[in-house]
Amino acid sequence: AASPAPEALRAISTITQGILPLRPDLRVVAAGWSAPASMKTTGSVRGGGLRSESTTSYGAFLVSQAQELQRRGVPLRAVTLGNEPGHSSDYATMTMDVAQMSALGRQVRPLLPGDVALWAGDHNWEHRWAYDQVVSGAPGAFDGSAYHCYGGTPSQMNGPTPFRIITECTGTTDTWTSSFAWQLRNLVAVPVANGSSGLLMWNLALDPSNGPIDTAARYGCRSCRGLVTVDGTRVTTGPEFYLLAHLTRAAQPGARVLPVSSSASGTAVAAFRNPDGTTGLVGVNHTTSTQVVAVKVGSTTRRYAVGAGELFTYRTP
Repeated sequence: AASPAPEALRAISTITQGILPLRPDLRVVAAGWSAPASMKTTGSVRGGGLRSESTTSYGAFLVSQAQELQRRGVPLRAVTLGNEPGHSSDYATMTMDVAQMSALGRQVRPLLPGDVALWAGDHNWEHRWAYDQVVSGAPGAFDGSAYHCYGGTPSQMNGPTPFRIITECTGTTDTWTSSFAWQLRNLVAVPVANGSSGLLMWNLALDPSNGPIDTAARYGCRSCRGLVTVDGTRVTTGPEFYLLAHLTRAAQPGARVLPVSSSASGTAVAAFRNPDGTTGLVGVNHTTSTQVVAVKVGSTTRRYAVGAGELFTYRTP
């Protein structure tokens, strides 16, 4: 099987080693966008699908990559079989059919390091039908399911594995107010109610032109924005940064989801019981006027004024 590119491995190792002193709890998810060109129907990393005769070789490649990342000190949490396996375009993409993904699951899972999970899917909510078939075709192979936000509805992520997570979503040209309203509801409140255990956004840091961009590709997203924009030494934060900041304050790693009973039609909320015993609540006022939000935890009720379009977080002592 082909080996992972040394320069790519060095780059990811250098980046993660720079982050770990600041965030020792960092965990990395590996999601390849394409197999090597020799394994593709197009003979290129751009577009096309995984050749049926290359399925086993690609599985060995994924295992080799996971092992090498760990050897270089990358704190690998999980691997997916490929980014958006139902999508092909003129940039690095690759389709795989259900039979290929089930076969890969059966091959890859036993060979992965024991502390690295294998997640099914890594595509949009609307592809849930494929997740069901892939997982049923490889019993016990998949530790979780990874979802993207670009098609379907978040309620579709309620299965087929006990662990579910959103691994990609981005804002584009929408406003801060509309971003907060849509994202809190569709990336936090509804997914959490349907078993989501986490949220990863796309991208982390981009330049003022939303790049670097693959200029050789005609298609792809030119308006996908990062959590932060880096312009020389100037760093500015976007709405997705604050969405994750509020969520992080409400829910610690290892938090358990609490049931929420809400009578406020203009809000979307999610609640958590944290490992330190605190209760966290995150939500949004998606109306056009200030709302008084009453938060009742046990026998204690507190009321807060939340401005139009604002995110809010509540955390008990």
